[in-house]
Amino acid sequence: MIKMSEEKTLNIVIIDKDTQFIDVSTFVINYSKKYNVVNSYVHTEHALRAIDKDKPDIILIDLELIGFDGLQSIEKIKKRNNAIEIVVNTRDYTSNQVIQALSAGASGYIMKDKGYTKLIEALDEVTNGGAPLSRTIARIVVESFHRNRNSPLTLRETQVLELLALGMNYSKIAEELIINPETSKTHIKNIYSKLHVNSKSEALAVAKAKKLI
Repeated sequence: MIKMSEEKTLNIVIIDKDTQFIDVSTFVINYSKKYNVVNSYVHTEHALRAIDKDKPDIILIDLELIGFDGLQSIEKIKKRNNAIEIVVNTRDYTSNQVIQALSAGASGYIMKDKGYTKLIEALDEVTNGGAPLSRTIARIVVESFHRNRNSPLTLRETQVLELLALGMNYSKIAEELIINPETSKTHIKNIYSKLHVNSKSEALAVAKAKKLI
């Protein structure tokens, strides 16, 4: 939880490639008087270089960025200063992205289509030690806890299987997870072996039946 006094406004940094979103969000956040947008960036490298200067209490970040992607940026920010709270605010999502973002250190995950005023509610919640999640995102998190905890698959293999379920081939999976295509092939081969199957359809059928994803 962020310690907040009546006299102090909390510093916010926005990282987003949508300049219109930045402009409107900055107006809405500053208008609340509780928070102050000290800076905004469309390039993630610029944001990372300025963290020590900006001293943000909370960073509002999209996942589709210029430079490092959102997941990489979250990890880099938390390594630089683990005390910074990070709230993902984006338009699109996959179950894999949600779990990865929260695992990387994000404190919340909200959707842009819920409106700008929801930003203040999210900032208030994270300030008070909560984890702001849009309803659809919260559902994904709950479902992740319903998975089989005795899965024979590693975390990375589970991620690969989730992307297979979304219809991605090995090259797309490699791109999504930022790994070598050959590594992607190896993961798929290991998944088939562990599940004792010979095809994608069989793997997904077993995964569904055993609640592996």
